[in-house]
Amino acid sequence: MDVINKNFDGMTQHNYDIVYNNNCTQLVDSWKVVDFINSGTFGKIFQVINSYTNITGAMKIEYIGVEFALLTNEIDHIIYIQNTLINDYNFKNSLRYLPHIFDRGSYADGSIFCVMELLGPDLLQLKNRQTSRQFTLWTSYWLLREMIRAISGIHYCGFVHRDIKLANLCIRKGHNEQRSLVLIDFGLISQDSSCFHDYYDNLKGKTVGTLCYSSCQSQLSKSKPTFIDDLWSIFYVSLENFTGTLPWKNSNDKNLVYNMKMNLNLVNLQNSGFHVPHVMHEIFALLLNPNEHKRMYLHDKILNLIDEELQILEFNDYLLLDWEINSNN
Repeated sequence: MDVINKNFDGMTQHNYDIVYNNNCTQLVDSWKVVDFINSGTFGKIFQVINSYTNITGAMKIEYIGVEFALLTNEIDHIIYIQNTLINDYNFKNSLRYLPHIFDRGSYADGSIFCVMELLGPDLLQLKNRQTSRQFTLWTSYWLLREMIRAISGIHYCGFVHRDIKLANLCIRKGHNEQRSLVLIDFGLISQDSSCFHDYYDNLKGKTVGTLCYSSCQSQLSKSKPTFIDDLWSIFYVSLENFTGTLPWKNSNDKNLVYNMKMNLNLVNLQNSGFHVPHVMHEIFALLLNPNEHKRMYLHDKILNLIDEELQILEFNDYLLLDWEINSNN
């Protein structure tokens, strides 16, 4: 498995300007822009093909002058984590949850780009394609397990993703890779303050993440990022998958959401008619207990609890996931 085609210490400079026109085929370095994918406050994403190798990819361009420049931080960390994991026997399998990086560079105007592998749909898109706009029980269990596995390698390397949600998890393209989950959007990544006393965070002092799924701790002023933040995000995403909603789902009030999360009672939620699996109660108790907050030990403990419940329910990996059922129809 290729981690990256080139080893970059810095950015490749190109002394020409690029006009980003969605309606015209253009050549950006050796990458031919063939389609527009998405845009945001950071810049734009295009589907591209390499003029020499015919490799297709997704080019992310971050314009000069964006309020929070995140792309360099994102790519540097992905490459560092990949190069760390590829040499580690115990965590080498975690590489499969990271996107392949093909190229990176910068332009005369200061804008920067990165070319990653072109992925399939994200999990939010797949969820919204379901008739009920909801994942089934088996798929929700599978995603809970895979999200823990996906984040384990990142936490092992001493980093915190800080924005885990369905929209930042994609399935690889190809019929045989419908179970290949990839975590994306590493722009908010930080060193784990529980691993590094003088931790590096290019957004230090700012609250980050998606309010609905972020941990309570991460939304406090002067919060210090730890792996527990990501595990809380996985918990909230999974709770929504299992129950169909979150009590604070439609609120943008940070104080209200914080208080609702702090006062979350799974028994009351279940008594209100929502299905909350036993394993979610167990994970909730572990996350609330600081004595259990031991990096990697906690991940293994959660994975064991999930596997035990899957055995009791007689769920196994031969069962089709929701998007596999739809693709076979």
